[in-house]
Amino acid sequence: MFRTYQSKTARNLDKDINFAYNENMIPSTFLPPMSKLYFAYRGRITHDQLQEKTIQQIQKFHDKLKSGTPDQLQARVAAGRWTAMEVAFHAVNTTRAILRNCDSLRSNKELPALERSAIGKTKTVSLEDLIQLCDRALDQVKQFDFSYTKTKVYLHPILGPLDFKQWLVMNLVHLERHYRQMLGVLKSR
Repeated sequence: MFRTYQSKTARNLDKDINFAYNENMIPSTFLPPMSKLYFAYRGRITHDQLQEKTIQQIQKFHDKLKSGTPDQLQARVAAGRWTAMEVAFHAVNTTRAILRNCDSLRSNKELPALERSAIGKTKTVSLEDLIQLCDRALDQVKQFDFSYTKTKVYLHPILGPLDFKQWLVMNLVHLERHYRQMLGVLKSR
């Protein structure tokens, strides 16, 4: 896939990426081309792979929290920046919320509008509570039925309208992104 994009001009590249991107059900025009490619790549995995990769990502958070010291995990790199624990809380708590929303989408329940101000939030919790949150999220993901069902869409304030699978793909990308962020925070200490 990547080889065919190398010889194209920037304009044609963007056009082709948008085609591949839309083919894989990620509709946003707000993302840069490389993000579109990554979403398209992630959108091609099966529901079983999606579930397994989601479990693996949450397990990585869990393991890193268990192996880190409280000083490492609670250190703030700079004023206004999240600690490793705050990053983990945000990522794992968001996964739990997305799975609840996907259950509602699958059963055609109405969901309240998701406001832009509601995303990108975190809070400080104890390490013990955060590890328990990871455990609950792992149980929730293991029990969740990832098989794709055609559903109505639910509007993400940045990415636009997403259906059931799109939310699950976005969740995986979100977990991966914040795990890298957490590693960066820990590395800078």
